[in-house]
Amino acid sequence: MHLVRPARAWAATLLILFLCLPAVCAQEDAPITGYFETMTSIYDRSRGYNDGIGRIPNYTPLVLERPTEPGHKGYALVTYGEITGYVRLYGLLPLPTDKPDERAGQTMYAKDVRVLREMGLHGAQVLKRLPPETPFVVLARSKHMIKVQAGDLVGYIYGGDLQQLGPDRDVEMVLHYATREQHLLSMPLAGADALLNIGQGQLVTVTGHNRGYLRVLVGEQTGYLPRDGAAAISQLKDDVMLVHADTQPKVYEGPDAGTAQVGTLLPGQLYRVEAQAGAYLQVQPSHGFVSASEVQALVLSAFATPRLAGVEQDTPLALLPDGAAADGMELKPRRLYTFVAQSGSWWYIDDGQVTGFVPVRQLQALPEKVDTMNRTWAVYVGDQAFLPGASQPLSVTPGAMVTLTRMLGAWFCTQEGAYVHRSQVRIIGSDAPVTPHTVVAGAGLPLLSLPDSQLGEKLMDIPEGAALEVTGFSRCYLLVTVEGVTGYVPGATLKTHETRYLPEKEDMPPVGILVDKSDFSVKLFALDESGQRVGLPLAAGTAALGKRTTPTPTGRYVLGLKQRWVRFTHTQAPHGITYLPRRYIHGIPCYGRDEARAASWGAREIGTAASGGCVRLPFDMAAYLYFNCPSYTTVMEVINGTPQTRPVVPAAPAAPANSPEPTSPPAP
Repeated sequence: MHLVRPARAWAATLLILFLCLPAVCAQEDAPITGYFETMTSIYDRSRGYNDGIGRIPNYTPLVLERPTEPGHKGYALVTYGEITGYVRLYGLLPLPTDKPDERAGQTMYAKDVRVLREMGLHGAQVLKRLPPETPFVVLARSKHMIKVQAGDLVGYIYGGDLQQLGPDRDVEMVLHYATREQHLLSMPLAGADALLNIGQGQLVTVTGHNRGYLRVLVGEQTGYLPRDGAAAISQLKDDVMLVHADTQPKVYEGPDAGTAQVGTLLPGQLYRVEAQAGAYLQVQPSHGFVSASEVQALVLSAFATPRLAGVEQDTPLALLPDGAAADGMELKPRRLYTFVAQSGSWWYIDDGQVTGFVPVRQLQALPEKVDTMNRTWAVYVGDQAFLPGASQPLSVTPGAMVTLTRMLGAWFCTQEGAYVHRSQVRIIGSDAPVTPHTVVAGAGLPLLSLPDSQLGEKLMDIPEGAALEVTGFSRCYLLVTVEGVTGYVPGATLKTHETRYLPEKEDMPPVGILVDKSDFSVKLFALDESGQRVGLPLAAGTAALGKRTTPTPTGRYVLGLKQRWVRFTHTQAPHGITYLPRRYIHGIPCYGRDEARAASWGAREIGTAASGGCVRLPFDMAAYLYFNCPSYTTVMEVINGTPQTRPVVPAAPAAPANSPEPTSPPAP
């Protein structure tokens, strides 16, 4: 009896193995899936030993193939990226499977960014990065992560520090307005889907709240706005609420449809709101009440000071934000318009000539901060200028002289307070300061009212031997004071070390500066009538340019304000020329206003990326550009290599062996 039972047991075992043999063979032919908890090497085993050719990060899901060639026992073939090789099977773990989670079905969110992956492993493919407060529904969990559904995507994220979205709290319905342009969200979460775009001033009905959000009703759509995204109409202070309608809603004597009707609102007209009474708004000029559900509202926020702007092309005005263009109302290029308020991304103009709204993206708004200018003389070549507050141009006489005192983008402000487009003037010259000094006049020098021999009026003939107090220059003229009279005198015979690079003659050709970041070179070229560089450089040098954190930006920049000394935190730099706000062409920084006290590091850094974005030059090169590059007309082009659209420029000749400074400019 004892011998029969083991025999029968062995027979049953062999029968089971025989029946399962096809399945086992099939499993041996199937790909192997899994991952490693540690970084794993990929080997090339073609030469009979392991030659490392790559590495696979830990927790990366893998599909492996069983090797068909003998001699690879314990290995499997894998392709990772563009690398195919063998990996050891030791330590391979099966892919994690989903398990039930007690949070399944709950809507949750995280306060930080979560990465949604295709599988529950850190090395799995990324499906999407979920911004903070993106809602998702928990489905299950795996070994390392939880399985969630975020919108239409199903994937895995780390499940630590998750928050559950609680229920809304209902409140009595009250009318509010949107304080800014924003999205109506599907849930009270910053990462929720946007349902609608809400305009500034749009009326909404608050019905509840959740976390820091208000549940609101907009038409028939329910959604959520941040608490500071909506406010009671009574909280309007400096802003003005206007309403309009597409139909003709009735206006009642009181805040009730049961009171007497006193009129209707006309379609497309704007009416100012005086007060709110429940679901009704009191409007001017009738002082009657209209149902808030029958009108659309917008809020006009007045500018602290009127904003000036122009357009590049004919731009129609709209009677309402997002509305149709008004017949016959459009803005013209090269004109200046004054805007008094805005509604969201729309600016509003009403100056007696034109009235309506225009998207701010279609405007060339003048900067609120005015750029300081050196006093600049110019001649009108156009026939119009503009005063703030009116779109009607002033008539001006072509050829008349004007003094420019401020610059706002492509516009100049004159001494009389009018604005003129850059294309409407021809700049004669700009005053630039020099270190004050005294020179002695020679014979036959005239004192002129302007830095121009044709346009300047002779103020006096300067006596020979008279002391001239020099304070600045413009073109080839020195700005001097003699016997209490200030004017301009030709400076060719009055040069000192301070003014050694003053141009010799009045009719100098236009020039342009080329800065190449690839080799830190700075070159000055004469330009032809089309603005192209011609000939060899008039001057050439090497600069220190912006470092990685504060680069010298590529582009084309019109040179602006000139300062004899530019003040920095601990130093001052000579011969500063502004090309962008707080960015300059200048000489080596000094400790005080004395080039003899130059900072040693300033000279050492020439030819490197070391500045705060400025173009830092040796003293002579900076001085040469200061005197020979007129402000408001000279363009500096910064490139990173040879420009492709311009002729190749011949290299500058080497400096003479006895040159005191390798980058000193050639004599003008």
